[in-house]
Amino acid sequence: MVNQQLLDYIKQELQKGLSQEQIKSALITNGWKENDINEGFAALSNPQSLVPQQTVSSLPGVTVILGQAWLLYKQRWGTFLGVVAVQMLVIVVAIAIGFGGGMGANLIFKNSMAGKIGSSITLTILFFIIIFTSQAWGQIALLYAIKDSREGIGTVEAYRRGWRKILSYWWIMSLMGLIIVGGFILLIIPGIIFSIWFSLALFVLIAEDIKGMNALLKSKEYVKGKWWSVLWYFTFVSMLVFIIVFVSSLFFQSLRIPLIFEIGDFIVWLFLTPLVTTYSFLVYSKLRAIKGEIIFAPIKGQKATFIILGILGTLLIPVILFLFIWYNVF
Repeated sequence: MVNQQLLDYIKQELQKGLSQEQIKSALITNGWKENDINEGFAALSNPQSLVPQQTVSSLPGVTVILGQAWLLYKQRWGTFLGVVAVQMLVIVVAIAIGFGGGMGANLIFKNSMAGKIGSSITLTILFFIIIFTSQAWGQIALLYAIKDSREGIGTVEAYRRGWRKILSYWWIMSLMGLIIVGGFILLIIPGIIFSIWFSLALFVLIAEDIKGMNALLKSKEYVKGKWWSVLWYFTFVSMLVFIIVFVSSLFFQSLRIPLIFEIGDFIVWLFLTPLVTTYSFLVYSKLRAIKGEIIFAPIKGQKATFIILGILGTLLIPVILFLFIWYNVF
């Protein structure tokens, strides 16, 4: 049976950098039962263990999940805000470097058009690499900070754990985006359906280490039979965010102080992002608890269907860009 002493010991040893196998071996040597040790590790890997809860048989209301997310947020606010602040500051620095680098290049290559074009292309590529990397890494780090809350990991550790998942994150987001675009071609409705089916894919990647198309399809399995509920959960939090951002924007604009709107917007998103992500992760956790351990085996041809939609989305994007450029230029 799991007790607080066992949990505290495991947490302390994990923070020292010991592996689960090393900790488990030491506990067994000191008389602990293997089942109790495994339950201890399982409890530490579940962020909801910080929140008093009963056996989950049905999805709770949106306000209940929001309340649980707020409780977890208050307990881990330092790490959550630290992760998001690092991500936002990197983006600000990248913008400043891009702006400053552009001005510097114009001065250095003021008599060379080729030099200006070359430096602009280099700066643009570097800018987007930094932005896309920081955005992906920051979101993954935040998910690890939420998932591993019982371990008490800090900002640095969250980023360290997140680094190895960046490529998998990009792959899942690319697949999801292209398939959803392909779905929108089919009279819009399929695109909306796909966006809800695959809304939990990133959580599946981080919590279960399932990658690529399998993460998308397992997300679909969790949502199966609960599509309207999941739509409502995410619609509710989206409306809440919209109201908060709208009201705060009106307030900061009314102050008429230079840069106050930009600073205020930065602060609002700094505080909102961890709360919304925690809320979303708890929605996934509730669905996973209800569905249990799904034995996941994609039906033959299921992947092929979505790959075809992804290819359709891939082909559509350059067509849309071409039509947009043609319309605006000619």
